[in-house]
Amino acid sequence: KAISINPGDSVSIPLRIKIPFSASSEINYKVELQLFTDENQLLSSRTFDVKTRPVHDWDVQVPQKRLYFFPGSDRLNFDIRIINNGNISDTISLDIIPDRKIKLIARDESDSPAYVVLGPHTDTTLYLTAIYYYNEERIFELSKIQIYAKANSKRIYRAVIIEKYSDNYDPFEIDMTLPHQLEAGFRTFNKNSEVLPFIKTNGIAKLGDESSFRYNFTYYDLTQTENIIANSYYNFLYSNNDLRIGLGAFSSMLGRNLYNRNSIMVAHKIRLSKTGSLEGFASYGFTDPKAGGAIGYIYEKNDLNMKASAAYDADGLRKINTASFIYHSNKIKLAKNHYMSAVLYAYNENHYLTNKYSLSGIAWDINYYGRLSKSVVLQFSNNYGSPNMPGPQMGLLNFKTKLNLATSDEKKFFTFKYVNTNKNFYYMSYEGYKLPSSLLHDQFGSIFYHSYSSKVHRWSAGPSMEYYKSLKPISNSDEKSIYSVRKYRIEYHSFIGRYLTLGIKAGMGDIYYKETKETKELRYDFHLLGDLNLGGYGLRFAYDYGPMVNTGIYQFAIDASNNSANISPYAIKQILKGRVNLTLFANFAYRFDLRYGSININPKIEAYVYKDWYVVAGGTYTYLNQEYKGSNIDASYYYTEFSIKKKWGKSDYKKWQKDLRRIKIVFFRDNNGNGKRDNLEEGIPNVKARLLLVNSADQNRNPEFPIDLTLLSNDKGNVIFSRIPMGFYELSITPLQDQKEYFYINKTAENIEVTKTDVLYIPFQKASRIEGKIELSQRKYVLENQKIRDMANIKVTAFNNDGNTYSAFTKKDGSFVLFAPGNNVYFLRIPNVFGKDFRIVKNDLKVELPSPEFVVFKVVEKNRAIRFKQAQPKGGKENQLKKLKILPGKIYKNERERLDEQSPLPRFNIKNKAAEEEIVIKDKFYVVLSKTNDFNVACDIVKLMKENAVFCRIGSGRGSDELIVFTNYYSTKDEAKAEIKRLKASGIKRVEVLKAGKNQ
Repeated sequence: KAISINPGDSVSIPLRIKIPFSASSEINYKVELQLFTDENQLLSSRTFDVKTRPVHDWDVQVPQKRLYFFPGSDRLNFDIRIINNGNISDTISLDIIPDRKIKLIARDESDSPAYVVLGPHTDTTLYLTAIYYYNEERIFELSKIQIYAKANSKRIYRAVIIEKYSDNYDPFEIDMTLPHQLEAGFRTFNKNSEVLPFIKTNGIAKLGDESSFRYNFTYYDLTQTENIIANSYYNFLYSNNDLRIGLGAFSSMLGRNLYNRNSIMVAHKIRLSKTGSLEGFASYGFTDPKAGGAIGYIYEKNDLNMKASAAYDADGLRKINTASFIYHSNKIKLAKNHYMSAVLYAYNENHYLTNKYSLSGIAWDINYYGRLSKSVVLQFSNNYGSPNMPGPQMGLLNFKTKLNLATSDEKKFFTFKYVNTNKNFYYMSYEGYKLPSSLLHDQFGSIFYHSYSSKVHRWSAGPSMEYYKSLKPISNSDEKSIYSVRKYRIEYHSFIGRYLTLGIKAGMGDIYYKETKETKELRYDFHLLGDLNLGGYGLRFAYDYGPMVNTGIYQFAIDASNNSANISPYAIKQILKGRVNLTLFANFAYRFDLRYGSININPKIEAYVYKDWYVVAGGTYTYLNQEYKGSNIDASYYYTEFSIKKKWGKSDYKKWQKDLRRIKIVFFRDNNGNGKRDNLEEGIPNVKARLLLVNSADQNRNPEFPIDLTLLSNDKGNVIFSRIPMGFYELSITPLQDQKEYFYINKTAENIEVTKTDVLYIPFQKASRIEGKIELSQRKYVLENQKIRDMANIKVTAFNNDGNTYSAFTKKDGSFVLFAPGNNVYFLRIPNVFGKDFRIVKNDLKVELPSPEFVVFKVVEKNRAIRFKQAQPKGGKENQLKKLKILPGKIYKNERERLDEQSPLPRFNIKNKAAEEEIVIKDKFYVVLSKTNDFNVACDIVKLMKENAVFCRIGSGRGSDELIVFTNYYSTKDEAKAEIKRLKASGIKRVEVLKAGKNQ
């Protein structure tokens, strides 16, 4: 276009630039403007760039429906599609997280990508394979794959749900509560030429409601010289309420030294009042000269529990007579949040050896707990033993204090600990002479910070300091050895995840040791201790360098130069559904400082064979090796045993499950419709069968634990429910895939009775094929854009008088194919989706199967009425009344005629007539769909149900304004319930049974 511009003038030219929808914002579009004279000479040329605004629009698409691991398969393939609808490239980071039962790999066996780069208006697809590798066998499993996608500021979360079903429910469970067991076998070891038998048995038998008999017997054949009693451990105990009488090895906590291996024992507890009881114990040895007795008083009231007892034991074999008194109290409340407990001991022992002597003294254990505030907790304990107190408490004085200081987060706190222990004690020789005394002293203090807020890493760390000193007599000398050490350490303890426990200590020790010579040295130490456990398999590992990490009063100078490593793998596992129990402990240790190594392996296998018979094998193997003064010394030892174990008896553990049955359900294609599975009739896979126990044959079964099992049929169409109790079950059947021309006729749950092991066949009847089309007739003169050419996705429904319906959708040309079970009469219906200007000539077309005719629905366009407007004569009166404007349309005689034309109702050869009101009959059972007080509303409900091929009536009672809409009435309630079952099968859920009374 030529434009004239005067000198000194300017002109503006508006431009519109249209860029394609798929244009990228990463590309600059160049526009050039050129100016020419009338003679087509170039005057000037200018260019500018056009760049689109960046738009980020990406999405991640996953399967919308649930995926399935079908029976016999642990793999499935699925796709994840990533789409970039924006006009700029995006780098999308992906985090695909399956749960711990699923392993996810790409279809080419590679790992899924961590990020995806997509250009504008492009997409990509990830082809993934999910593998189920969980080792526990379950009949149903629900897994989830979480997908997190992120790019720029946009974040998307998606999830893929995967269900896994089994085709066989056969739980294997070993009853470990059987009251009796017997194990017999033999054992041997290296350099042994004899077979050494052994026997072990134990059990309990109930003798009425209040009595029982418990036994335990173990015998090992050791050598040819020992007798059976010396090689046996046994006890036989009869109990009747609080009375106990026994034979064998028994002990009592009422006093000191109250233990007798071969004795007759009597113990009894008598309640004196609501708060007081008296307890007694007596035993007499029939092989060894040993007898003992004790009596105690127990006070119990609310949370207060105290016990005091006195005992005396005469041991002629060890030549010791012991008198003892013990007082024990549980936690006593001093004030709010302040508690204490105490145990007091008083012992006196008379030893009449070569040199007679006596030991007597007192001891106590006192514990205190107090919450001083919300964030401060104090614990204190004191242990004391007098200088001549018999036993390990001799000369003991111990103080222990622990203070917890919490932060604002209760899972993060500090711990302050201080321990001060002294022990001055001595030993007596076998002849009864006092040996030189020993003095042990230990002080320990630490400050730790604990952080338990994270589920992944729970830890505690802090410094600790310890001072230890011991004075011990030297053999054959009047001198004493001196060992003292000061330890300064940093400690760390943690739980990492659910599988790893870790402990680290590092520091130094200032050591002084004097025995035959004097030694002073400063040694650094490092200690590592860990435990890794994965599903029953574990590994313990340790490394120690320098003084050992043990604290307390029992430490030794020999551990000061330790340099060792330990690796201890172990396994505690059940294999083959618990039929095999494997226990394995092994230890590999090496002392670098001594050049000493050892290997120890302890395996044990217990295998269930049949009907509570077991085979057991176990043993130990040890290998030692040491280099000493240029020589290599090694040795090995082994010990092994084999046995057979039998368990028997009756227990109350899951008693109701012990009378069980097995039922097999077969889904098959019933091609000939006879309801029986014939040869060449294939099974139907992937049919979900849910079995729900409705009424158990054992009325004592706990109803809080229902039997509700769901299985999925395999390729042969079978599911097997084993070990299920007898009773009435409800069987629900749901095909997961479209069975096309095969139908399960009974759409509701079936009720079956399980009284014996049986096989149940479920036929899927082969359907007949119904073909047809929709013919549409439009007016001759119609605009091109008003012509209807696409008649796809129009729903065609076939229904029968039983309430069963089957549907299909039309193709683009209006044709359709519909499958329905044969040997029945159906009525086909289509909705009027063409609008008010069209009508269906005849709906609810009758079809008889199995030989249907071709069905044609004729839809015609209504004729349009042409109305001429009458001209208004000139000069008419101004006050002439205006005529009402009548819209074009058809005038119907009544509402029924209008409804019949727009959407005709199924007639079933029954004439139309208005709904009538009936008087209900007393004592009849009515199947009621609705209740109302408005007759018009009731009529509307009747019309609506008639459109769904359900015929209803309106009923009313004498003297009552309430109306009911019912389908039918019956003389018995069971007949009415059968009617409800048919209605619910047709999709009507809200229906009830009402019994007509005098006024209803």
